[in-house]
Amino acid sequence: MKKVQNLIVGDGWAALASAGLLAQAGQKVRWLAGTGSRLVSPLPVLEQGQAARVWRELASRLGVDPGSVTSGSFLREFKNKSFRQAPWTRCPEGNERRDAREEALWAPELRAVPDAECRFEHSPAELEEQFRSLVMALPGVERELEIGIQEFRTAAPGEGVEVVLTTGEALRAERVIFADRWNTIPVIQGLPKPIPFLRGREPMGALQALFNHSAPVGADRAEGFYGPIQREAGEEFQRNLVGHFFDDGRKSVWTLFMGSDEGEDNHEITKRLRRLKQALDKMFTGESWLPAGKAEFMATVTSEQVRFEEAVVFSAGDTVQKPESLPKLPGVFFLTDGAGLSASLEQVGELLGQELGFSPDEMPLAESAPIETTPV
Repeated sequence: MKKVQNLIVGDGWAALASAGLLAQAGQKVRWLAGTGSRLVSPLPVLEQGQAARVWRELASRLGVDPGSVTSGSFLREFKNKSFRQAPWTRCPEGNERRDAREEALWAPELRAVPDAECRFEHSPAELEEQFRSLVMALPGVERELEIGIQEFRTAAPGEGVEVVLTTGEALRAERVIFADRWNTIPVIQGLPKPIPFLRGREPMGALQALFNHSAPVGADRAEGFYGPIQREAGEEFQRNLVGHFFDDGRKSVWTLFMGSDEGEDNHEITKRLRRLKQALDKMFTGESWLPAGKAEFMATVTSEQVRFEEAVVFSAGDTVQKPESLPKLPGVFFLTDGAGLSASLEQVGELLGQELGFSPDEMPLAESAPIETTPV
């Protein structure tokens, strides 16, 4: 039976950060994409503290400069044909601020929005693909697509854990980091039923559109944005799209979260994409946003990449900030992107920080100050 040091399953933020930190430290990593489910970071911000520190540590170890870090309020709400600071940022810390956030945003949207925001000079969306290319090129990384875990088997004490892949191959791993979609866990053989940390999560889908623009749009904007899309008949709540510009305004990414059953209907996905584009045309108008000769936002788009990912964000349950584990499977750790980018980085820091010689709680951030935003 083949032995591996680290087996990582998943293709999102937690898997990428885990693979990068371990491989850069000289450890062997077999990285399986699993379902291949992942999102581009919906907003240009991270949670202040541990998430930002882990992000900078990953960048530093890969030889990438993310730029200086700044704290402040970076999210702008589109309302009454103009942009304004997000309403909860004007509330004092505590229950009042939390209640204002929950009133303004649908539950899965909250996963993308940090409470205490900070951002690096270069947004996560600008850096993620660069990180991915660098990690896959590191010595010791064996990368495979469309392969996941079929079964866990208990090994002898001190022998790690035995794993059977969906290809039928059997491995013995010193450590397994499962960072794929959690809704796939119940079908893996060899796990107890029920699994406590899966309860009450209510996974939702996400429709994400990545646009390339013919000329810079929002090139001088450090903020992220959210705004309402048109309600469908019978909808009882208002949902929003969230997004931002990057690569000096040449690209933008926009995310619309969808219910667990909406992704089963291609017509529904197409209708939501149309609503997303209509909302962008309403939000970004005039010479302050659009290049000369363009009357609508979508007229600036030269190409688009659209994906729908099912069960990638949790609508309910506590935020997952630490890896989960099961008593009968020592060496197996369950991480998730379902609570957002910041939470996934916090999980990685908790799991690997001490082992790899960095403490996310002690590593100082660069000096920060409130951002001076351009009026919009």
